[in-house]
Amino acid sequence: MRKYQIFKERNPDFESRIEAILNGILSPDPKGISLQAMDSKNPYTEDKLYKNVLKFCDVSREEFPLTHGAIWEYFNGNPSLGLEGSLKEIGAVVELKVKPKINSKNSATAYQKTDAGEDFGDPAVALGTYLVNEFKNKLKYSSMQRILGTSRKRNNTKCGRGYLTYKITELLAKNPDSEFRCKDIVKELRGELEPKSISIILNSLGEIGVIGYESPYREIKGKRATGWIVYRAKRKIDYEEALEEIKRVHPKFQSKRKYPKFKFLGYLGKIIKHINKNLNEKLEYNKISDKLHIPPYQVSSILSGLEKAGYLSSEFSGKTKSRAKANEFTLRLWEKLLEPIGEAAEKLDPYVDGFREKLEFYEEKPEIWKEQIKNQLMIYQRERRKTGPKGGKEIRKAIVDVLSSSGKSMKRSHIAEEVRRKISRKGISKSAVGRQLKNLEKEGRIKKTEKGYYALK
Repeated sequence: MRKYQIFKERNPDFESRIEAILNGILSPDPKGISLQAMDSKNPYTEDKLYKNVLKFCDVSREEFPLTHGAIWEYFNGNPSLGLEGSLKEIGAVVELKVKPKINSKNSATAYQKTDAGEDFGDPAVALGTYLVNEFKNKLKYSSMQRILGTSRKRNNTKCGRGYLTYKITELLAKNPDSEFRCKDIVKELRGELEPKSISIILNSLGEIGVIGYESPYREIKGKRATGWIVYRAKRKIDYEEALEEIKRVHPKFQSKRKYPKFKFLGYLGKIIKHINKNLNEKLEYNKISDKLHIPPYQVSSILSGLEKAGYLSSEFSGKTKSRAKANEFTLRLWEKLLEPIGEAAEKLDPYVDGFREKLEFYEEKPEIWKEQIKNQLMIYQRERRKTGPKGGKEIRKAIVDVLSSSGKSMKRSHIAEEVRRKISRKGISKSAVGRQLKNLEKEGRIKKTEKGYYALK
């Protein structure tokens, strides 16, 4: 077989190879680490693979962020849905059938790392591990999952997340003294990438801190708009007086059904206390939400109520133009991760300058390697819990609470909306809520009343 034949067949052009390495291998973080843990000479069944990963990382089952089933899915996919594992899909591993165990009639499925998985996967993963550790405590988020995202190219898009990140970072890093609007980037890349996708990536990279980015887009009362409202206190606020005044001028706060469920009185008291301590400061709902840990839409409603009651004045900020610019982390991301990966992918040569540098460093210093892998797993786990997909237990509890508060049958989309508000963090998709609705139905805790509607049992 020709060298890298499977990898080249699965990834015939530069774009698909970048996608394969960045999203197919490096993100989420445990996927690349699991591939790196494999000895290319040996096939691994599900149980053997997981034990090998734990041994390679020098961690226990309790310390590792994923179960053996979750790791196996990167290799084996979901056969019942006809989905290949992402590592198999890109040609980083190949499926084999191994001899059955004693007293077993069926052969077992196993996976073995390909030459491309070893030559391109291992060095890339080492670069990623090193960069995550270098960015640790310097950026808001630093896992490979947060930097690169996890989605790959879909049929209705021109490019996937990995390639988008690569091209945008390349443009900014090669023009470090220039500022780019979103439409400038579209023009520079000659229509290669969709404007909407570019905007999403810029916002994501800006939130992480890996690029400098200013945008006029903000949330105003739950809706995305150009500009945002800034409030200022007119005077010190008395809580009891403010409560009565808000109820008078803002009738919806008198609702006994809606507002007690989000602890309106307690939230109002916290916000008034915060305002009284910052009488000369600008007040923005999202900053208050982050500081006081109160859901954003609730802070927005209370500030609006205080304004109507005459305690706050407001002004509309914007319309500023979006501006993206390279910072020191953009340059590091490009020079230490994306550029060497890009050169290796373009030339299909794993020995280009800088690509194997960190792998060889780690092989000479295995004690540092183990320590930095543990750091990367810890960072991934922390960021996944904080902003990524929520654990099923948390979502199921929120679903039950929402249905309990409603006391009646609710439409699935409305349940999903209320769950996102209740947990009040990013990363909960409608599909995630849908999966947990099915799990609760199987457990007998909820029932489907009609198509798309659920209620407590």
